[in-house]
Amino acid sequence: MKTLYTLVLAALAMGSAPAFAQAKNFQGFSMTLNAESTNFTMEWIGLEPKTTTTTRPGLQFQYSVAVSDKVVMGAGLTFNGGNDVVGVYPVTGGDIVTRINSRASIDFLPGYAVSNKVLVYGKLSYASARGEADLPYGTGYSTGTARGTGYGLGVRTLLTENLYVQAAYDINKYPTFWDSTVGTQIFNMDTKVFSLGVGYKF
Repeated sequence: MKTLYTLVLAALAMGSAPAFAQAKNFQGFSMTLNAESTNFTMEWIGLEPKTTTTTRPGLQFQYSVAVSDKVVMGAGLTFNGGNDVVGVYPVTGGDIVTRINSRASIDFLPGYAVSNKVLVYGKLSYASARGEADLPYGTGYSTGTARGTGYGLGVRTLLTENLYVQAAYDINKYPTFWDSTVGTQIFNMDTKVFSLGVGYKF
């Protein structure tokens, strides 16, 4: 009986070791370069919503820790550059042209290791964006900052011990966009982001 008990413990230990290694494969610091397709829906207060899609690179930094045999908890930062025209609004005297210059987010990234090479993860974000609007007939421009929250899902697949590819889909909502010049809310914005990336885990 004692021998059987010993064999059972040994079998459980052998079975759990690869599973624990599963989660550990995804822990540590990583950096990802993404190609992002972003669908913007922007609504100026009192004007018709505008929708447009842009493509830009993005950079993601992340640190993750294995907290169980299959669960990983991560935190990170995401940055996006560019100068994208996301809305043109005809008004009396000309057009208001709205641009987004940069976006950034602080991300919480829980993940589940499906295998020793595949991780499915969620994403919860606090997001911000910088933008500007050109006013009609060169009468000037205004700048502003939007802040909001986001959520998403993604899949990361290891190609080697350190190199990986990933795909993700995120939705971000910016309920207020404040004009820094006059200190008032001028529009709200939603984004839907599909990204494909390649990264390295250190």
